[in-house]
Amino acid sequence: MIRNIVFDIGNVCVDFCYREFFEGFGFEEEIVERICKATAENKAWDAGDSGLVTEEEVLNLYISQDPEIEDYIRKVYANFSGIIREREETIPWLEELRAKGFGVYYLSNYPSKIARECADQMKFIEHMDGGILSYKVGLIKPDGEIFRKLLEMYGLKAEECLFLDDRADNCLAAKQEGFTAIQFTTREEVLKKMAQLGI
Repeated sequence: MIRNIVFDIGNVCVDFCYREFFEGFGFEEEIVERICKATAENKAWDAGDSGLVTEEEVLNLYISQDPEIEDYIRKVYANFSGIIREREETIPWLEELRAKGFGVYYLSNYPSKIARECADQMKFIEHMDGGILSYKVGLIKPDGEIFRKLLEMYGLKAEECLFLDDRADNCLAAKQEGFTAIQFTTREEVLKKMAQLGI
């Protein structure tokens, strides 16, 4: 029986609207595209999520992907406030699940910089029973260890947890650890799939 719902954050609880954020600086479209490819769409982003390197080291890693646009990368990196946007449906959904008796948790790849500078868009966390932001534990999905860490921290059983994530590889990793998993597209689609599973 599913007793707990475990949420990814980016593109599940919030919109990770990095392209819109970069466009807001008024750069030419080509520059925006290059910033995206050097940062949020690059494996270098994982370094920030891991919490194993400093924010300055993360910045230098982004710059190393496209040194010609260093000034632009430094400008957007100065403050990430606005790079995520909380979804209006998130808190009501969490409260609805809790009212039904579910435990609700988060398990997300997340850099300290966004957690700090976008705290005003993460109020939904106050409506959850706990969770893990990757930078705090030095682990990132789809590493199975981060799923085991969540279970250990909160005394949960994998077979009693439903995991929601927008990425297929993370859902597969969750399943390999014994979770039930649904790849997130929209809340409506997830609710349909949950109903099909009898949740």
